[in-house]
Amino acid sequence: MENSITLHILMNDEFTLSKKRVAKYLFGVDSTLAYTNKDYERLVGDFGLRKQVKLPKDKLGVCISLAMETNGTVWAGGKLSGERGAARRFATVVGSRVSRSGRVCSTARCECRSARLHCRPCRPDRDPLELSFWNTEDIDELIDLAMDPPNLPSFR
Repeated sequence: MENSITLHILMNDEFTLSKKRVAKYLFGVDSTLAYTNKDYERLVGDFGLRKQVKLPKDKLGVCISLAMETNGTVWAGGKLSGERGAARRFATVVGSRVSRSGRVCSTARCECRSARLHCRPCRPDRDPLELSFWNTEDIDELIDLAMDPPNLPSFR
């Protein structure tokens, strides 16, 4: 993505699959692969399983699309509250996949806006992934809102 941002989602729910036994071992997905407890030793992913996974768009909305289009992932966070060994395997797989999507930037692009310094990471060496429903101004506005949320009136 243009601003070197990758969205990874840790959701409260499990994934929906036709086979409940397989869903028990499914940790997370990206746009092409599914990750299970088999990826603990070596992160490989499963293309065939990914095709069977139904993403919970009704619960996560546009965040799912944003995660998939930014080379991000969606993870079944409930796996962390299970048995200790399974939680450790889950955390290892998540860490391995998230670290793969990181990019090294040597410089940042900074500019002054409204009496405050506003910095952006450098552009990646490869072409940025274009988002079909976000433009640069929308992304800048979302980042600004996240950095300095508006004060909302209290209705108590």
